[in-house]
Amino acid sequence: MTTPADTLSVTTPGDTGITIVREFDAPPALVYECHVRCDLLKRWQSAPGRAMTLCEIDLRVGGAFHYTWEGEAETDVGTHGTFDEIVTAEKLVTTEAWDDWNPGPVVSTTIFEAAGTRTRVTTVITLPSSEVREMVMGGITSGMSEAYVALDGLLAAGVTA
Repeated sequence: MTTPADTLSVTTPGDTGITIVREFDAPPALVYECHVRCDLLKRWQSAPGRAMTLCEIDLRVGGAFHYTWEGEAETDVGTHGTFDEIVTAEKLVTTEAWDDWNPGPVVSTTIFEAAGTRTRVTTVITLPSSEVREMVMGGITSGMSEAYVALDGLLAAGVTA
């Protein structure tokens, strides 16, 4: 049985991995731009009751990024890291940590590939241990699912790179 292209597919390879696959109705270059430009990220990267208020990106290998979300909760949520590999409109590899908690390095590899007239985004997240994966699994997948619905809306509104 297949799932609709706009449904998040989540698998857990190995002891520490999470693989998330989702398709978007836009070309790879545009979906990539939505992942690396602060003006676009702030429009779709959100969490329930939170908005991205800080977005800093130095988009080069070895460059850093920092994001903070603020909202109804008592504490802000943030993440920061570095870009380890960049292939424009095709691939991003980052090493990141949360601002208030660092269980060890989290490596994310995001691939943008054409799927007919759509773009398939595959993100492979490697966490430092199976315990950490179990702790963050629900938050990562539900957060990405909600954010990707917002990205669908942004793309449908005719955003351009």
